[in-house]
Amino acid sequence: MTQLQITDSVRTVQTYFDANASDWDRHSKPDYEKINMILQMIDMQPDKHILDVACGTGVLFPALLQYRPRIIRAIDVSSEMVRIAAEKHSDHRLRISAMDFYSFEECGFDYLMVYNAYPHFLNKEKFAKRASACLNPGGRIVIAHNSGRVNINNRHAGKHVQIVSAPLKPIQEEIQDLKSHFTFDIMVDIEHVYILSGRICTQHL
Repeated sequence: MTQLQITDSVRTVQTYFDANASDWDRHSKPDYEKINMILQMIDMQPDKHILDVACGTGVLFPALLQYRPRIIRAIDVSSEMVRIAAEKHSDHRLRISAMDFYSFEECGFDYLMVYNAYPHFLNKEKFAKRASACLNPGGRIVIAHNSGRVNINNRHAGKHVQIVSAPLKPIQEEIQDLKSHFTFDIMVDIEHVYILSGRICTQHL
C-alpha cells in the first residue's frame, strides 16, 4: 500500500486507529459468546478462505481458527493494529497485513468478515464493489456487531470518533448501499446485536 493510494478520509481513519491501538484491548473485550453465535448463524464451514476486513488486534482469529480454515487473510488500515494482532496471534494459516481495503486486489475468498468495523467504511458504494470482487461464486459477506445499532451510534457520537464513522442505519436502509452486489438472507437489528449477511449476486460473478 503506497501513500498515493490512501484518500484523505481513509488517512483520517488510519490515524485515529493508529493512535488508539495501544489501549484498544484494554477497553474493548472480546465477546466470544456472541462471536460464536454469529459464526453458527452464518453456517461457517471448515477448509475455507476467509478475509477478515478491519481485523483490528485479531479479535476474530481464535473463533475463526476453530473452524479449521485453509487461510485467514486479515487486513487493517492501521499498521499499529496489525502490529499488535501479529504479536498476539501466531498460526501458519494467518496472513496479516496493513492495507487499505478500498485498494485491496486479492480475490478467491469464501467469507468476507467485517466485525465491529462497518461504520468506519465511509464510502459504502466503493466498499460494496470491492467486497463483491473479493468473493468466490456463492461467497458470503458478514457485517456484524456485538452490540445493537443504537448503542453503536451512541458510542460513535463523540466529536473525535464521529469524523471516522458513519451511523449505522436500520437494516432495510443499510442494505440499499449493498443490494446491487449482494442478496441478503440474514438480517438482525435488535438491542444486543446487529448482523447483516448474504451472498454475492449472480450478475457479479
